[in-house]
Amino acid sequence: MQGAARPCTVASLSRLASLGTLPRRGGGRTTLDRLRVALDARAEAGAPVSVWWRDDDAVAATPALDRLLALSEACDAPLLLAAIPAGIAPSLGPRLDAAPGVRLAVHGLSHANHAPPGEKASEFGPHRPPAALVADAREGLRRAREHLPEDALLPVFVPPWNRLAPDLAAALPDLGYAGLSAAPPRQAAPDRPDLVRADIHIDPIDWRGTRSLADPERLVDNLVARLGAGDPVGILTHHLAHDAALWAFLEALLPLLFGHPAVTVLDPRHLFAPPPVDAGAAPWSRRQARAS
Repeated sequence: MQGAARPCTVASLSRLASLGTLPRRGGGRTTLDRLRVALDARAEAGAPVSVWWRDDDAVAATPALDRLLALSEACDAPLLLAAIPAGIAPSLGPRLDAAPGVRLAVHGLSHANHAPPGEKASEFGPHRPPAALVADAREGLRRAREHLPEDALLPVFVPPWNRLAPDLAAALPDLGYAGLSAAPPRQAAPDRPDLVRADIHIDPIDWRGTRSLADPERLVDNLVARLGAGDPVGILTHHLAHDAALWAFLEALLPLLFGHPAVTVLDPRHLFAPPPVDAGAAPWSRRQARAS
C-alpha cells in the first residue's frame, strides 16, 4: 500500500523541498520520504499508530493563531490549544468559537519562571512551596473557565516548560483537573487513576540554539522511532514562536502524518476522557465536531 496525505490547502512537499526547507538525502529523496516509507510499512503490516497535537502559549487572536487554525482545519486534525490563563485577551474566546476542531487546556497560570538562577525554567517546579503551586493551579483553572469557551475547555493541566513538581501532579484531581500533559521523562508519575496523562514527544523548535527549526532529519528520525513505542505520539507546536522555516516544515509534515491511512488522529476529548477510557477512540471528523 502506498500511503498518501489527504488533500490540504497548504504548500506542496515538492515546492517546500525546492525552497530548501526539507533537505534531500541520497537518491534525491526528501527528509519526509523516510517517514512516508515507515508509515507505508505500518499500513501494510496492519499496525496503525495513534498521534495527537498540542500547541502552547495561546493568549489572543493573532495572525499566527489564524494560520495554526487554518492548518488544523485543512488537515482535518483536532488540536489541544494550551492557553495562559493570566494572559488571555478578550479576542481569544470569540476567535475560538469559530474553530470547532479546537479543544482548550490550562497552561499554568501566568507562564512565569520561578526557578532559581541556573536551574531549568519552571512555573510549577519543586522550588516553590506546595501551597503556592496548588493555589496557582487552582486559579489557572478558575480563570480559564471564566474566559474561555466552556464547551471547548478540557480540565487538562499543561505546565509551562513541561515541568512540574510530583506533589502537584498528585494533587491535580483534587483541584478539578482530569488530565495532565507534559513531556517525558516523567518525574514520579502520580498513582492517580482519576488523572489521565498524555505527553508530547516531538517539538520542532531548536530552543537551545537558533530558536528556529531544529534539524529536520533528526526530527523525522525521532518521529519514526516513536511510531512503534505503543503510546500515542504527541506533536508539540508553539504558533507564536514559528518563523517561516518552522511553518514550512509543519505545513509539509502534518498533512503527510495526519492524512496517512496508518495514522489515527486522536481527539483530545477522547484522549483525556475520565476512566474508563475508550481505548479505541475514533479519529476526529469535522462533521462530528460540529454536531457536538
